[in-house]
Amino acid sequence: MEGTLNAIKRIVGEEGLRNDLEKIFRKKPISNSLIQVCPSKKEEISDIVKYAEEKGLKIFTTYSSFFPSDVDYEDGIILTFSRFKGIERIEPDSLVAWVKRGSSFEEIKNELKKYKGLKILVPLISSSDSIVENYASRVLLKASNRYPELPFATLHLVLSGGRIMKTGEHALSEDMGDNRDDPGPNLSRWFFGSDDYFGVVYLYCIFLFPEGERGCLIFKTGIEELERIFKDVCRKELVQEAIGGEGRVFRRLSKIDFEDGFYVIFGFEGHPDLVKYQMNKVLSLMKGFERVEDYEKRMTAELDRVWLADGFLSYGYIPLSKITDFYKEAKEVAENIIFSSYSRGGCAGFCAWNSEDWTRGLVLKLKKEYSMVERYLPLSGGNNGYIKLLKKVKEMMDPKNIFNPAIYDGVKDVES
Repeated sequence: MEGTLNAIKRIVGEEGLRNDLEKIFRKKPISNSLIQVCPSKKEEISDIVKYAEEKGLKIFTTYSSFFPSDVDYEDGIILTFSRFKGIERIEPDSLVAWVKRGSSFEEIKNELKKYKGLKILVPLISSSDSIVENYASRVLLKASNRYPELPFATLHLVLSGGRIMKTGEHALSEDMGDNRDDPGPNLSRWFFGSDDYFGVVYLYCIFLFPEGERGCLIFKTGIEELERIFKDVCRKELVQEAIGGEGRVFRRLSKIDFEDGFYVIFGFEGHPDLVKYQMNKVLSLMKGFERVEDYEKRMTAELDRVWLADGFLSYGYIPLSKITDFYKEAKEVAENIIFSSYSRGGCAGFCAWNSEDWTRGLVLKLKKEYSMVERYLPLSGGNNGYIKLLKKVKEMMDPKNIFNPAIYDGVKDVES
């Protein structure tokens, strides 16, 4: 243990060693033989991976702010990225930015102030403030009704053996297929809702979007009406986002004093005249529902802010016809659930989470009925149909299984 510690210290220096295990494991007992390392350069990540492979050590990463404690962690290295910060470059003419894994949404928002009229899309719900960790795990976006494709392109990662690799285009088309514009290997489907199957992701090229006039409408509704609202309103008028959920959940996320009940929130963005027209059109389509104007001004600003969940997220997509049944089933095992119209009312995205643990119970309960659930393992994700393919690709890209070796714990339970 001491020899490993000294070797890691030679790579990252004293400042690269951390002792925040109690925090990142949420005060739950964990092995004392884990070493937490916080690299600041890609070369340090590469050297750590080389050393781990040589010594037979395991490397653990997560796309959350904390690690699930129900995984058997062997002796090994916990990688965190709070020192690996920085916006490498912004290309306003190409509408892309290169960001490092430790970079936060607030960091890039401050950088984009230098470029008037540009923004990034934020997650619907997140358990990490890292841009890369959110986009890499394919989170739902607040703007998913208007921009269903995921806003990132190439990624760089360190593979087994310390090799650095650049992948191809990773954006999804509207029919959920891959857009492949760049040459080179395309691992998009293998990263679908996943953590680091094959290596350590450290750099992303993300897309930027035009910033326009913002608007918001909020209505009281019910879960039974949400299917029709997503289907009718979101298909007839191109709102930026449509989000449904309980007032107590929105109260928790946004700090706005929502009363109890069920709400649907519509967000708009664009030219002021267009936003005005769209809002009037949605008002006519929602005639008969109670409008809640008191919250709208504050919620308009909230729609461009990251909502952090105080727990592990389960998220994915379900047919609109399943919303009500899904909600009733999920309520039995998840404290917090919200829905989002996805791809102009084509289907619904959902985010569900508990404060104290991740929602494994939710996914195991719903796996047969709702096969579109994305994230169902503590360090993994993806549709059930991907599992065999993922195993094969992981064996090829990570033959010694040094990256997150426990990611398939519980797969048999899921597939049975």
